Amino acid sequence: MTAYNAGGYLDESIRSVLEQTYRDFEFLIVDDASTDGTAERLEVWAQRDSRIRLVREKTNRGQTVCLNQGLAEARGEWIARQDADDVSAPTRLEKQMARVISDPELVLIGTNGWIMSADGKPNGTLNVPLSDSAIRWAMPIQNPFIHTAVLFRRGPSYDETFQICQDWELWARLMETGKVANLPDRLVFYRHHDSSLSHARADRTAEECRRAVKREGMEGEWLEKFRRGLQPGERREFWRRYGSWLRQSPYRHPAREAVAIHHLQAAGSLWGHSRLAGMAELLAAFRADPESFFRFLRDRLSLPASRGL
Repeated sequence: MTAYNAGGYLDESIRSVLEQTYRDFEFLIVDDASTDGTAERLEVWAQRDSRIRLVREKTNRGQTVCLNQGLAEARGEWIARQDADDVSAPTRLEKQMARVISDPELVLIGTNGWIMSADGKPNGTLNVPLSDSAIRWAMPIQNPFIHTAVLFRRGPSYDETFQICQDWELWARLMETGKVANLPDRLVFYRHHDSSLSHARADRTAEECRRAVKREGMEGEWLEKFRRGLQPGERREFWRRYGSWLRQSPYRHPAREAVAIHHLQAAGSLWGHSRLAGMAELLAAFRADPESFFRFLRDRLSLPASRGL
């Protein structure tokens, strides 16, 4: 965990890690020279639980540098990530560790997640492709992992020329070394608020996305339109290009779940502009992969009332 002026979110986030049912871990927290009392709160937590190891930066160096500082200090084979304003379900680490133990070829595993508002109210879902082939196919279109939900085998460091998409770039390199997967369980609550790096610095995010992943045959301009959120007038042309790209892909058949998730994402961005276009995307998601569609529908209709799972 990296922390910088984490404020009122910090205690709940730390507690969710310490209350994991899987308990054999060290908890590294890198404080990036906070000025709001975060450092003092971290000291209190470290006195309560011996698994916490604090790393204090003397000057503010940015998240990517702090992530690498945490990797350098870590003593375990597996690295789990969580942001200082997010929350993990109690069984997250237990389920992820069980999966990597059962499949030694895995080098990276994430989970599905819930979205919550700045005040902590669950209000949406985060959907990611689950299988190795679907993840690899989806990689250039959208980040196929939720950074705050990953567990990965210790190895390469983050590229410090990236400030926002450092995780996406790291996944691309990790995927060259072994299998990857996501659990279907929603085991993290991702806090969405206007001060997030990717939201506040859209231009930098777009530039880093282009550098992090490239896909021959799919124009970067249209990928950016999709990541930004399709507009009704862009929808038909985007899917025409997407279909051409899909026909050229070696992952065409296993990628059905990824295609369904892309239609679901498009539905979310289009719904506020045109309910008709949004419904068309939901129908397309169902046609692409009914299982992914019904998982989304079931979870969307049963949003938890609180973060207690």
